[in-house]
Amino acid sequence: MATTSDAAAAMLEHGELEAAMGRYSRALAVKEKVLGVRHVEVAQLLAKMAGVARMQGDREKALALYARACPGLTVDLGGEHGEVGALLTSMGVLQCELGMLPEAVASLERALVAMKAAHGAGHNEVASTLVHLGQVRYKQRRLAEAEKLYEEALALKEACLGQDHVETAIALSHLADIRQLEGRSREAVELYERALCGLGRSAAETDPSVASTLHHLGQALAKLGELPRAEEAYRRALAIQEAALGRWHPDTVLTRANLDNLCGVVDVVAPPAAAAPALSAASAWISGSSAIGSGSAAAAAAASVDWTVAFAPATAAAASSAAAATPPAVSTADARGHALTGGWT
Repeated sequence: MATTSDAAAAMLEHGELEAAMGRYSRALAVKEKVLGVRHVEVAQLLAKMAGVARMQGDREKALALYARACPGLTVDLGGEHGEVGALLTSMGVLQCELGMLPEAVASLERALVAMKAAHGAGHNEVASTLVHLGQVRYKQRRLAEAEKLYEEALALKEACLGQDHVETAIALSHLADIRQLEGRSREAVELYERALCGLGRSAAETDPSVASTLHHLGQALAKLGELPRAEEAYRRALAIQEAALGRWHPDTVLTRANLDNLCGVVDVVAPPAAAAPALSAASAWISGSSAIGSGSAAAAAAASVDWTVAFAPATAAAASSAAAATPPAVSTADARGHALTGGWT
């Protein structure tokens, strides 16, 4: 039993997710029999299994495992322990991704209390929980609350990590998204540019988070009528996404559609018919997602694109070109979990 974690960690390092889950499951059966289902070691093992389920893209299973772990961990460690706060944060993030927004708020507010008690109000873990709670409020379109949470998180990120850290840049991007929705596009541009400066120092130029920020910058610039700069931002984002995520990843498709709209392109290249179900599932997932900051440019902008128009072949030549480029078949489950698996290639 003492070597279960080490063995499972080695399996995870080699990408053997099923083997690791099997190892944990066998250990769980023994621990529950010997220690009882509410013991802290059982709860900690359940939390590890939830982490593997997230890596596998199975959010529902991960959330169920976290929910099983929460009572035992809370009873043994107390509701204001950092480990409890981390588990509640993970639950809240999954609930948000699954559209369970009231439940996500409840989990993240409990997590915030625990993080502040465990680490102090000025800790980076507190800032991260504020960001997650801001994402839920953003999805609920409670923009004033989201803005306040992002501003508080940004101040803490800058104090804890510095202005050039990638997490600070992501917090800047979140705040810029709010400014953009409020119609304050000039302020949004300034924040996106600050975020890009931070990402330039802390992330590779080919990182999808750079592309996400560039995409949003392009949208803000387009609204200001600065079309050459908007086109440049879109083209830079598209180059990164095609290289890092693949031609038919929903983020890539959305950036290409916005660039085509900006440039007045009519004869867009459509994907083959086999791709339609996967892309439809992906667009539906994106529309309900809060993936900003995780590398998804699409979450905040999907509503601005007519996906039917973007995917429809306008000419026979476009349809012919589409037929020659066959993206991989992707199931609905894969579409919903693409952010966890690193995207489609």
